[in-house]
Amino acid sequence: MSWPPVDSESARELREDPPAAPQPRPRRRNGPLRLPPVEPVRRPWCGRCDKRTRLLELDDVVVRCRSCHPLTASTERVSS
Repeated sequence: MSWPPVDSESARELREDPPAAPQPRPRRRNGPLRLPPVEPVRRPWCGRCDKRTRLLELDDVVVRCRSCHPLTASTERVSS
């Protein structure tokens, strides 16, 4: 059994300009989205606490300054 004859013009077109191969789909990573770390907002120094550490010494306890410590300032809730 033989194959039916192929039109020579169609065969030539396919050889000259073959159809585009399907492109592989980009793989999706399963996992958390990785973003660069965000630097905490650094408020101006209030003058009451240690300028470098932004900590207050109260009696025998050391606490973050509520006015200018970057972690306290970014986690406090703002009431409207």
